[in-house]
Amino acid sequence: MSKIIVVPCFLALLFSCSSNEDEKQKIGFMEIGRVFESYHVKKDYDELMKKDLAHESNHLDSLRVLLVGGTITDSMEIHKLQKDYYQAEQLFSSKYEKLSSEYTGKVNEKLNVLIADYAKKNGYGFILGSSGNGSVMYVDSTNNVTDGLITFINSEEK
Repeated sequence: MSKIIVVPCFLALLFSCSSNEDEKQKIGFMEIGRVFESYHVKKDYDELMKKDLAHESNHLDSLRVLLVGGTITDSMEIHKLQKDYYQAEQLFSSKYEKLSSEYTGKVNEKLNVLIADYAKKNGYGFILGSSGNGSVMYVDSTNNVTDGLITFINSEEK
């Protein structure tokens, strides 16, 4: 019985809040992955990363050729090469992760500014990201309910 009363009340509230056409805001969405991968600055950073990792990549390739080539037969020397390869691989991975994180952060910073500018110039109140994680890429600050929500959840959860 309570569901029968709640649903009409909810619908009435929903329609009363959205009845004023002047107050409606455009909502858009974006494919986050496509936008990120298509951004020219991201492509520029990819090239920078290749250059920054070239020395480590070449060193790994050289060690791999020595290990796989079969020209070295001394087990002590093979063991030393394997150890050197492992250390070089760890260094490469560490540097790759650091650069990737740094460059991704820089790209995201720039994209966030551009997305907000696009939204404002095109009259969007919201731009949602369609990556499956429910992220919102831009919200007109008048729609920010974070403080009220934090107060609410902290007062309810005791």
